[in-house]
Amino acid sequence: MVSFPWMLLRSLNPAKYNELSKDPHDAFVFLTKTVGLGLILLTLLALPAAVTFSDQVLQKLGYFSRAELSGNFTTEKPILIPDHDPWIVVDTEGKLSPGREEIFVGDNIVSFLGTTITHEELKDLKENKVAVAQLAAPIAVLLLPGLVFWVGLFFWLKYLAISAFVGVLGWLILDLTHLRQPFAKTLIASMHAAAIMVLIELISLPLSADYLYPLAGYWRISLYAVSTIAYLVLFIFGIGYMSMHAQD
Repeated sequence: MVSFPWMLLRSLNPAKYNELSKDPHDAFVFLTKTVGLGLILLTLLALPAAVTFSDQVLQKLGYFSRAELSGNFTTEKPILIPDHDPWIVVDTEGKLSPGREEIFVGDNIVSFLGTTITHEELKDLKENKVAVAQLAAPIAVLLLPGLVFWVGLFFWLKYLAISAFVGVLGWLILDLTHLRQPFAKTLIASMHAAAIMVLIELISLPLSADYLYPLAGYWRISLYAVSTIAYLVLFIFGIGYMSMHAQD
Protein backbone atom coordinates (compact mmCIF):
# COMPACT_ATOMS: atom_id res chain seq x y z
CA MET A 1 0.00 0.00 0.00
CA VAL A 2 1.40 3.39 -1.02
CA SER A 3 2.03 5.74 1.93
CA PHE A 4 0.21 9.06 2.11
CA PRO A 5 3.36 11.25 1.66
CA TRP A 6 4.39 9.27 -1.41
CA MET A 7 0.87 9.44 -2.84
CA LEU A 8 0.82 13.19 -2.20
CA LEU A 9 4.01 13.62 -4.21
CA ARG A 10 2.58 11.52 -7.05
CA SER A 11 -0.56 13.67 -7.05
CA LEU A 12 1.62 16.61 -8.09
CA ASN A 13 2.82 14.65 -11.13
CA PRO A 14 0.08 14.05 -13.76
CA ALA A 15 2.17 11.32 -15.37
CA LYS A 16 1.73 9.21 -12.21
CA TYR A 17 -2.08 9.36 -12.07
CA ASN A 18 -2.35 5.76 -13.27
CA GLU A 19 -0.54 4.72 -10.08
CA LEU A 20 -2.90 6.49 -7.66
CA SER A 21 -5.96 5.26 -5.77
CA LYS A 22 -7.74 2.22 -7.18
CA ASP A 23 -11.27 3.36 -6.26
CA PRO A 24 -13.05 6.64 -5.37
CA HIS A 25 -13.20 5.75 -1.67
CA ASP A 26 -9.39 5.68 -1.46
CA ALA A 27 -9.25 9.01 -3.29
CA PHE A 28 -11.81 10.44 -0.86
CA VAL A 29 -9.67 9.32 2.09
CA PHE A 30 -6.61 10.84 0.40
CA LEU A 31 -8.36 14.18 -0.10
CA THR A 32 -9.50 14.18 3.54
CA LYS A 33 -5.94 13.48 4.73
CA THR A 34 -4.62 16.27 2.51
CA VAL A 35 -7.09 18.74 4.04
CA GLY A 36 -6.00 17.53 7.48
CA LEU A 37 -2.35 18.14 6.60
CA GLY A 38 -3.23 21.58 5.27
CA LEU A 39 -5.03 22.42 8.53
CA ILE A 40 -2.01 21.37 10.59
CA LEU A 41 0.21 23.66 8.51
CA LEU A 42 -2.41 26.43 8.75
CA THR A 43 -2.48 26.11 12.55
CA LEU A 44 1.31 26.22 12.85
CA LEU A 45 1.45 29.33 10.67
CA ALA A 46 -1.44 31.01 12.53
CA LEU A 47 -0.09 30.26 16.01
CA PRO A 48 2.43 33.16 16.09
CA ALA A 49 -0.37 35.58 15.22
CA ALA A 50 -2.49 34.17 18.05
CA VAL A 51 0.39 34.47 20.52
CA THR A 52 1.03 38.10 19.52
CA PHE A 53 -2.69 38.87 19.58
CA SER A 54 -2.22 40.80 22.83
CA ASP A 55 0.16 43.21 21.09
CA GLN A 56 -2.42 43.81 18.38
CA VAL A 57 -5.18 44.42 20.95
CA LEU A 58 -2.90 46.82 22.83
CA GLN A 59 -2.29 48.76 19.63
CA LYS A 60 -5.96 48.89 18.64
CA LEU A 61 -7.16 49.95 22.11
CA GLY A 62 -4.95 52.98 21.71
CA TYR A 63 -7.19 54.10 18.84
CA PHE A 64 -10.21 54.49 21.14
CA SER A 65 -10.90 57.86 22.70
CA ARG A 66 -13.01 56.04 25.31
CA ALA A 67 -13.63 52.33 25.99
CA GLU A 68 -15.54 51.36 29.12
CA LEU A 69 -17.59 48.37 30.30
CA SER A 70 -20.31 48.37 32.93
CA GLY A 71 -22.32 45.55 34.49
CA ASN A 72 -23.58 44.14 37.76
CA PHE A 73 -24.41 40.54 38.67
CA THR A 74 -24.34 38.35 41.77
CA THR A 75 -24.59 34.62 42.44
CA GLU A 76 -26.42 32.87 45.27
CA LYS A 77 -23.87 30.05 45.16
CA PRO A 78 -20.86 29.22 42.99
CA ILE A 79 -21.68 28.26 39.38
CA LEU A 80 -19.56 25.42 37.99
CA ILE A 81 -19.73 24.37 34.33
CA PRO A 82 -19.62 21.39 34.22
CA ASP A 83 -20.17 20.35 37.84
CA HIS A 84 -17.20 17.97 37.87
CA ASP A 85 -13.75 19.32 36.97
CA PRO A 86 -15.31 22.58 35.67
CA TRP A 87 -13.99 24.69 32.82
CA ILE A 88 -15.90 27.78 33.94
CA VAL A 89 -16.44 28.97 37.53
CA VAL A 90 -18.50 32.02 38.53
CA ASP A 91 -18.49 33.03 42.20
CA THR A 92 -19.27 36.59 43.29
CA GLU A 93 -19.57 35.61 46.98
CA GLY A 94 -15.82 35.10 47.42
CA LYS A 95 -16.20 31.46 48.47
CA LEU A 96 -13.82 30.10 45.81
CA SER A 97 -10.48 31.13 44.36
CA PRO A 98 -8.95 30.44 40.91
CA GLY A 99 -7.92 26.81 40.41
CA ARG A 100 -7.60 24.48 37.41
CA GLU A 101 -10.59 25.89 35.52
CA GLU A 102 -9.99 27.79 32.25
CA ILE A 103 -12.24 30.73 33.16
CA PHE A 104 -12.82 32.07 36.67
CA VAL A 105 -15.08 35.03 37.46
CA GLY A 106 -14.80 36.09 41.09
CA ASP A 107 -16.05 38.91 43.27
CA ASN A 108 -13.28 41.22 42.10
CA ILE A 109 -11.24 39.40 39.45
CA VAL A 110 -11.54 37.59 36.13
CA SER A 111 -9.00 34.87 35.37
CA PHE A 112 -8.54 33.29 31.96
CA LEU A 113 -6.01 30.46 31.61
CA GLY A 114 -4.05 31.85 34.53
CA THR A 115 -4.06 35.46 33.32
CA THR A 116 -5.90 37.65 35.85
CA ILE A 117 -7.48 41.09 35.57
CA THR A 118 -9.56 42.98 38.13
CA HIS A 119 -13.12 44.20 37.59
CA GLU A 120 -11.92 47.79 37.96
CA GLU A 121 -9.43 47.29 35.15
CA LEU A 122 -12.13 45.82 32.93
CA LYS A 123 -14.40 48.82 33.49
CA ASP A 124 -11.98 51.15 31.70
CA LEU A 125 -10.43 49.21 28.81
CA LYS A 126 -8.41 52.11 27.43
CA GLU A 127 -6.93 53.19 30.75
CA ASN A 128 -5.92 49.61 31.54
CA LYS A 129 -5.16 48.51 27.98
CA VAL A 130 -1.94 46.68 28.95
CA ALA A 131 -3.79 44.39 31.41
CA VAL A 132 -6.66 43.89 28.96
CA ALA A 133 -4.24 43.03 26.14
CA GLN A 134 -2.52 40.41 28.30
CA LEU A 135 -5.89 38.69 28.68
CA ALA A 136 -6.37 38.63 24.88
CA ALA A 137 -3.49 36.24 24.04
CA PRO A 138 -4.77 33.18 25.99
CA ILE A 139 -8.28 33.83 24.66
CA ALA A 140 -6.97 33.79 21.08
CA VAL A 141 -4.95 30.60 21.68
CA LEU A 142 -7.98 28.87 23.25
CA LEU A 143 -10.28 29.87 20.39
CA LEU A 144 -7.81 28.84 17.66
CA PRO A 145 -8.54 25.04 17.72
CA GLY A 146 -12.29 25.60 17.45
CA LEU A 147 -11.82 28.10 14.65
CA VAL A 148 -9.50 25.72 12.80
CA PHE A 149 -12.08 22.92 13.14
CA TRP A 150 -14.92 24.93 11.60
CA VAL A 151 -12.69 26.42 8.91
CA GLY A 152 -11.45 22.91 8.14
CA LEU A 153 -14.98 21.53 7.90
CA PHE A 154 -16.09 24.23 5.46
CA PHE A 155 -12.94 23.90 3.36
CA TRP A 156 -13.24 20.10 3.30
CA LEU A 157 -16.79 20.45 1.96
CA LYS A 158 -15.58 23.03 -0.54
CA TYR A 159 -12.80 20.82 -1.93
CA LEU A 160 -15.04 17.77 -1.99
CA ALA A 161 -17.73 19.67 -3.93
CA ILE A 162 -15.24 21.16 -6.41
CA SER A 163 -13.45 17.86 -7.07
CA ALA A 164 -16.78 16.04 -7.51
CA PHE A 165 -18.08 18.71 -9.92
CA VAL A 166 -14.87 18.79 -11.97
CA GLY A 167 -14.69 14.98 -11.98
CA VAL A 168 -18.23 14.71 -13.38
CA LEU A 169 -17.60 17.48 -15.91
CA GLY A 170 -14.35 15.88 -17.06
CA TRP A 171 -16.02 12.50 -17.46
CA LEU A 172 -18.86 14.01 -19.52
CA ILE A 173 -16.44 15.83 -21.82
CA LEU A 174 -14.21 12.79 -22.31
CA ASP A 175 -17.27 10.65 -23.02
CA LEU A 176 -17.86 12.75 -26.13
CA THR A 177 -14.41 11.88 -27.48
CA HIS A 178 -12.40 8.77 -28.29
CA LEU A 179 -10.49 9.32 -25.03
CA ARG A 180 -13.43 8.35 -22.82
CA GLN A 181 -12.59 6.97 -19.38
CA PRO A 182 -14.62 5.29 -16.61
CA PHE A 183 -16.24 7.78 -14.27
CA ALA A 184 -14.33 6.35 -11.30
CA LYS A 185 -11.00 7.21 -12.92
CA THR A 186 -11.89 10.83 -13.67
CA LEU A 187 -13.23 11.27 -10.13
CA ILE A 188 -10.05 9.77 -8.67
CA ALA A 189 -7.90 12.05 -10.83
CA SER A 190 -9.95 15.08 -9.78
CA MET A 191 -9.59 14.35 -6.05
CA HIS A 192 -5.85 13.80 -6.35
CA ALA A 193 -5.30 16.89 -8.49
CA ALA A 194 -7.16 18.90 -5.82
CA ALA A 195 -4.21 18.35 -3.45
CA ILE A 196 -2.32 21.25 -5.03
CA MET A 197 -5.30 23.56 -4.49
CA VAL A 198 -5.73 22.44 -0.87
CA LEU A 199 -2.10 23.01 0.08
CA ILE A 200 -1.71 26.34 -1.73
CA GLU A 201 -4.84 27.82 -0.15
CA LEU A 202 -4.53 26.53 3.40
CA ILE A 203 -0.87 27.50 3.65
CA SER A 204 -1.62 30.96 2.27
CA LEU A 205 -4.62 31.80 4.48
CA PRO A 206 -2.74 32.65 7.72
CA LEU A 207 -0.41 34.93 5.77
CA SER A 208 -2.26 36.53 2.86
CA ALA A 209 -4.33 34.95 0.13
CA ASP A 210 -4.62 38.14 -1.90
CA TYR A 211 -1.95 36.97 -4.35
CA LEU A 212 -4.22 34.03 -5.23
CA TYR A 213 -6.77 36.50 -6.70
CA PRO A 214 -10.12 35.60 -5.08
CA LEU A 215 -12.89 35.36 -7.67
CA ALA A 216 -15.93 34.83 -5.44
CA GLY A 217 -16.61 33.71 -1.93
CA TYR A 218 -18.83 33.34 1.11
CA TRP A 219 -17.60 34.11 4.63
CA ARG A 220 -13.89 33.20 4.41
CA ILE A 221 -14.44 30.45 1.85
CA SER A 222 -13.37 31.79 -1.53
CA LEU A 223 -12.67 30.51 -5.01
CA TYR A 224 -9.14 31.58 -5.91
CA ALA A 225 -7.91 31.99 -9.46
CA VAL A 226 -4.27 30.87 -8.99
CA SER A 227 -4.94 27.69 -6.98
CA THR A 228 -7.93 26.72 -9.12
CA ILE A 229 -5.93 27.09 -12.35
CA ALA A 230 -3.09 25.01 -10.88
CA TYR A 231 -5.63 22.33 -9.94
CA LEU A 232 -7.30 22.32 -13.36
CA VAL A 233 -3.94 22.13 -15.15
CA LEU A 234 -2.96 19.04 -13.14
CA PHE A 235 -6.37 17.47 -13.68
CA ILE A 236 -6.42 18.08 -17.44
CA PHE A 237 -2.90 16.78 -17.94
CA GLY A 238 -3.60 13.86 -15.60
CA ILE A 239 -6.72 12.58 -17.36
CA GLY A 240 -5.15 13.34 -20.73
CA TYR A 241 -2.13 11.20 -19.89
CA MET A 242 -4.36 8.42 -18.52
CA SER A 243 -6.56 8.48 -21.63
CA MET A 244 -3.67 8.41 -24.08
CA HIS A 245 -1.89 5.72 -22.09
CA ALA A 246 -5.05 3.60 -22.11
CA GLN A 247 -5.14 3.80 -25.92
CA ASP A 248 -1.64 2.27 -26.21
